[in-house]
Amino acid sequence: MSNVNAIGVIAAIFVSGGFLIMYVLKAQNEAGHEILTGVIRGLSVSTKDRWLMLFQTWIPRAALVLAFQFFFVMTFMTIARDTNDAGVRWLAYAGAAFTSLGFFGQLLFSISTFVRYSSTLRQAERS
Repeated sequence: MSNVNAIGVIAAIFVSGGFLIMYVLKAQNEAGHEILTGVIRGLSVSTKDRWLMLFQTWIPRAALVLAFQFFFVMTFMTIARDTNDAGVRWLAYAGAAFTSLGFFGQLLFSISTFVRYSSTLRQAERS
């Protein structure tokens, strides 16, 4: 892969990947808000429906964000392996490191948020 192509792919992944992840995170956060409040478009929903939303809406979106980030890390690593220029290789490794931090941060955030949502729904079932 030429240096110009590699830098173009790295830039494209950063820009498009960033927008893609932010879009899915926004949808995930909106679903989480609906799960916590129990209100969707002004209508109250049951706790059972909130549990379904957690497992059928929120968790798949969290997994989608993690899958995208993992794919981007692997793409950066592949670019770093296939290029001959040390500067481009460093840029690709920096992109992989940056995206890896996002991956692990999102993983921890998703786990802690799932625990919080589960706790909130269990309390709602009791009351």
